[in-house]
Amino acid sequence: MLPLLFSTPEHSTLAAAVRAATSMTVGIATRAFFPDGECHQRVETPVRGRDVVLIAAATDDASTARLFDLCCGFTSCGATSLTLVLPYFAYSTMDREASTGDVVTARTRALMLSSVTRPPGGLRLLLIEPHTHALPFYFAPWVRTEEIDVSSTIERLCRRVGGTDFTIASADAGRVKRVQQLAGRLGMPAAIAHKQRLGPDRSRVVAISGEVRGRSVVIYDDMVRSGSSLTGAARAYLDAGASRVAAVVTHAILPGDALHRLRVSGLIERLAATDTHPAATSLAGDYLLVDSVSPHVAASLSAPPSPGGTVPLAE
Repeated sequence: MLPLLFSTPEHSTLAAAVRAATSMTVGIATRAFFPDGECHQRVETPVRGRDVVLIAAATDDASTARLFDLCCGFTSCGATSLTLVLPYFAYSTMDREASTGDVVTARTRALMLSSVTRPPGGLRLLLIEPHTHALPFYFAPWVRTEEIDVSSTIERLCRRVGGTDFTIASADAGRVKRVQQLAGRLGMPAAIAHKQRLGPDRSRVVAISGEVRGRSVVIYDDMVRSGSSLTGAARAYLDAGASRVAAVVTHAILPGDALHRLRVSGLIERLAATDTHPAATSLAGDYLLVDSVSPHVAASLSAPPSPGGTVPLAE
């Protein structure tokens, strides 16, 4: 029997595409809010004796707390096993200790989710390009943690915004391996931007490795929030002689007027992203091109779970 497929409201569109690809039965869980903001959730579809899949938003503290509550609800209602799909896991700023005393929020949230009431068949967690390779190891050993490979969609987006001949570039040196791997798969040259940190939220590009003069450049990064890193890198590549710059990211968070500011900067000709973050779908248009990760999620859910516990991410 196929699992029951649930989603939080933020990912209803993604879940609908996954359901169409897998023929899973959709389960219903309702949500309502009391006047003081307290959230009431109810598992409407009987789950006793069933395997459950939940595609959920973990974009901030409130959504992470709600998905934790819902997961506990599935177990208390008798679910046999639970597969939790987190297309985007927040806390990418505090995913490591930068200074003594820093609270590594990514680790504390992972510990919180690891304390979900354990179903008899266990908990399987599927992530998409987490910001740090260490993230899967922040979860308890009994949580089977895997990464969904969305590289073919990233490659397709790069070709759509880059054309037939372009250079794949990084926004900073921390993405060297990912950018070089992507460039190799695409058969394109790579360029790397090297940044100098000026403060907690300020940096500047001080050097570029790779030839970009007269070439189209596609910057690839795992995520975009305010866009300052992308625009800083784009300015450096244009100053180095690039003919044009576009950008591809996996996670498009883009709070407030971030997308507008990217567009009017005139530095990045076009931006492309996947739909791992709920904001991407709502902001998609002539400037922001969005492609869905639903085929990858469906394929991962159809494949047997990897044996054992945490699966290390490929370098």
